[in-house]
Amino acid sequence: MSQLEQLRGDENIIAAYELLDHFCEFIIGNLSYIRRHRDCPNDSNEAVSSLVFASARCGDLPELRTIRKLFGERYGLRFVTAAVEFLPGSLVNLQIKEKLTVKPVPDDVNDKLLEEIVRDCFFQPGPLAIEYKPNRRKTEQGYKSFLLRYLPFDAIQFCIYEQLRLGY
Repeated sequence: MSQLEQLRGDENIIAAYELLDHFCEFIIGNLSYIRRHRDCPNDSNEAVSSLVFASARCGDLPELRTIRKLFGERYGLRFVTAAVEFLPGSLVNLQIKEKLTVKPVPDDVNDKLLEEIVRDCFFQPGPLAIEYKPNRRKTEQGYKSFLLRYLPFDAIQFCIYEQLRLGY
């Protein structure tokens, strides 16, 4: 996996975690109603479904598996299966689905991200630190090449790290 793909994946995970945090807060706010009633209230269904969906995709958050088990006991296996597999009728938040679904990113999107990182990290006027040139003979096969100028590779890694650390 390229560093740009890793960066894009990390950005998606950060955005998904923020949404999951919001859903957890929403459920905590409605916990008294959830405890008193056996049905999943419509206003909580999206939050519960999204947390259950994420539990199958966020292995680094074992608490989500516990949440899935608890809501499975409360609302049944059909509810959990519909959310985990994104079946019709589940109310999983579309942003959560998009952020946690792995899909290839087009080269032009990666190229724009790389240009933005370089522009944000290097304020020197003059030639760009990285010059991008598609390899004309191999473009059909998806190969691209980068010419690094004036810049060691570690500086690129540092820029990507700083963007992630600052909440890009």
